[in-house]
Amino acid sequence: MNKKHILTFFIIALLLLASAWSINVLKNGSSYLLVLKLNWGITLPSGCELTYQAEGEPDILGDGGRYHILTYHKSVSFPSEISEITVSEKEREVISNLLTNLSVKGTEYPPFERITHGYLTKREDSSVLYLLYSQELKTLYVIEDFH
Repeated sequence: MNKKHILTFFIIALLLLASAWSINVLKNGSSYLLVLKLNWGITLPSGCELTYQAEGEPDILGDGGRYHILTYHKSVSFPSEISEITVSEKEREVISNLLTNLSVKGTEYPPFERITHGYLTKREDSSVLYLLYSQELKTLYVIEDFH
């Protein structure tokens, strides 16, 4: 083989490896965990799989929302901000309204009665992040509402 063929083969092999790595990162939710850290300043455990997502179209002011379901394959330890909770009826209603606005089907809603841990943070611009975790299901439900 001449040098041109070897270089072409090397470039194709490198592209295939980079593609496989990118697909793996996207599949296991790592890139979304980075987005959460950058947007909200919270570090969540890795080792999860992104199993559902819905995003609303932002309006002219940038308002919109996102919903992601991340499934862990083993029990994990969360940061201290995520504590044991019971989701109140008012919070269920607010979250359900946000998910309805994102056209999420009811079957994809968090199972509120199984939520064991949670976290809520609000920004000065009224943007809100809800993290709801079911220890039984090893599943994290992430609801973001941007204003």
